[in-house]
Amino acid sequence: MKWKILGLSLLFCCASANAQPAVGRGDSLFTLDEIAEWISGHVRFPEGASRYGVAGVERFVVSSAWDGRVFITSGVNTLSPAFEREIKGVVSRAPRCRFGGCGMDDIYKLVEVDFPSLMPDTLREDVLCVGRHLPPRFPLKGEKSGYLDGREAFVKWLSSRFRFPRHSDFSGYCDTLSLCYTVSEEGCMEDVRVEGCGNASVRSELERLLKRSPLWEPALTESRRPVPVSVEERVVIRPHDGGRNAQFAVCVDEVCRNSSSAPSDLDMIVLNPEVRSEYGSDKSFLRTLRDSLKVDKRVRYAGFFVVERDGSVSNLHIETADSLMGNALAALIVRSEWLPALQGGEKVRSIYTFSGVQSPPARYVYKAPPYRIGLSDKLNYSHWRSFVRGHSSYSLVKAYPELGLYPEDTAPQIKYYDGVGDMELLMTRGLPLLPIKKKVRK
Repeated sequence: MKWKILGLSLLFCCASANAQPAVGRGDSLFTLDEIAEWISGHVRFPEGASRYGVAGVERFVVSSAWDGRVFITSGVNTLSPAFEREIKGVVSRAPRCRFGGCGMDDIYKLVEVDFPSLMPDTLREDVLCVGRHLPPRFPLKGEKSGYLDGREAFVKWLSSRFRFPRHSDFSGYCDTLSLCYTVSEEGCMEDVRVEGCGNASVRSELERLLKRSPLWEPALTESRRPVPVSVEERVVIRPHDGGRNAQFAVCVDEVCRNSSSAPSDLDMIVLNPEVRSEYGSDKSFLRTLRDSLKVDKRVRYAGFFVVERDGSVSNLHIETADSLMGNALAALIVRSEWLPALQGGEKVRSIYTFSGVQSPPARYVYKAPPYRIGLSDKLNYSHWRSFVRGHSSYSLVKAYPELGLYPEDTAPQIKYYDGVGDMELLMTRGLPLLPIKKKVRK
């Protein structure tokens, strides 16, 4: 984007030298683009992966800690544990990295590994080859859960349901074990087993509970074809509040952790801190901007600033076509208060990037959707309600060009939904994916 090109010179004239990892002059540091290529070039088709019967294009996001160590930020949701172990092993051996900018695309990099292309020809008849795919999702009633946190949501469900067996004292019990299962094409739990558990009664109770799991939303390929996914989730289990209730905690590999050490120079700008800076208000920062700004035309804006160790703002840079709005934005941001970022327990300087679109208050009119279009099984849709001049109207927002709601006196503004394509946005920016219609157990 234009703001990144114009803004980097302003900020990095004073910060680029000390924003790099502390290494010797003779060391060669990779950029994140080069790191992504290095990882893809060093991954191999793992031995034993063929027994799971499916292989696809695996995607995950990497970043770099302040000291240049590469780590996985998105978690790894692969089709089988063999692919997960191979990816983590390669990332753990990655060379040191440096940042090339301050935008989201400079700090986080999506990596793709095409395992079918790495597979030996002798295995192709026995393995189903798929392309990109969404991981299975575990929907919890009354709680939001995304695709990338499906496994964590399932562990949370186990914590709320599991009870230690009676007639035994588990007051000092603590164990690390592996939950092994397969989410089938129908979303059912199959091939359930618990490995590494030191107590037979706990293992039996866990396996019984795993088999009673509610239906998942199965993994889907780009063509919306469901595929099976095998999982090995390492967890720590211990009693909660001294009773029969259990507390589960997912084990996080070191390759998925940011650096926990503090930089020796606290004046350096940490581009990817362990704990990010937070806006000091109940509302989000962008929501505050939208609620505070008034415009008479649609205006895009973007920029970045440094959150100092005392929570103040410096090095503010804004890109917008409307100078008056830019001045208003600057005034709001300068007055804002922040909780500074933390790295290794120390307050550090960090960069906050933002972008958005500010529009004048819009009036909407209702247009009836095409006949029978809502009955198509191939369309995902959600109901939403908009209030116009004190009256309510209903519309279907579909993954289809024929939207039912149009702004008055303007061309239709159509938003196309691509679940697989949005996965990249979800992993790097936290945006939600289009929900998939849940199958009914027969």
